[in-house]
Amino acid sequence: MTAIMQQKYERPLSRDDYRQASRHSVRLVTWNAKEPNLAGAIRTAEAFMLDHVYMLRKPKCMSPTVGTENWQPTTYTTNLLEAIQEAKRDGYTIVALEQTNASVRLTEAILPYRMCLVAGDEGEGVPPKALALCDMAVVIPQYGMVGSLNVVTATSIALYEWTRQHGGQHHD
Repeated sequence: MTAIMQQKYERPLSRDDYRQASRHSVRLVTWNAKEPNLAGAIRTAEAFMLDHVYMLRKPKCMSPTVGTENWQPTTYTTNLLEAIQEAKRDGYTIVALEQTNASVRLTEAILPYRMCLVAGDEGEGVPPKALALCDMAVVIPQYGMVGSLNVVTATSIALYEWTRQHGGQHHD
């Protein structure tokens, strides 16, 4: 076994320090309504320590979250447009994760530090009324036949890119 394989990954925070830690200035609003994706969105948001998640409903099966629902601030609401408007009032730039004529390739986009990422539902995408509230749209370059990704996978890629650009730093 090589030396690099012998190194153990250390959590950046202890569980005791976690609740007091500042969260990243990113919110997620998702129209995702399919059961496995609901839990996946919570787990993904917690992995990136997002400020807050807004989704249509609570997952029926929480086991895919592996307990992250206890850590990730999440609001279940049918009025996701209000969540976007609240983020705007709070100074967040609204970024749609959507394929539009005006979308910027994620690899070329400069993502805002205070970002509210808006993700659509599988197949339906981001609703037009929500797109109208967005300041920009980003698209993940793809080369296969299908032309789209699972919404949680796409969200994970976008959040990774935000972390890459901002270094995972907390700026309060």
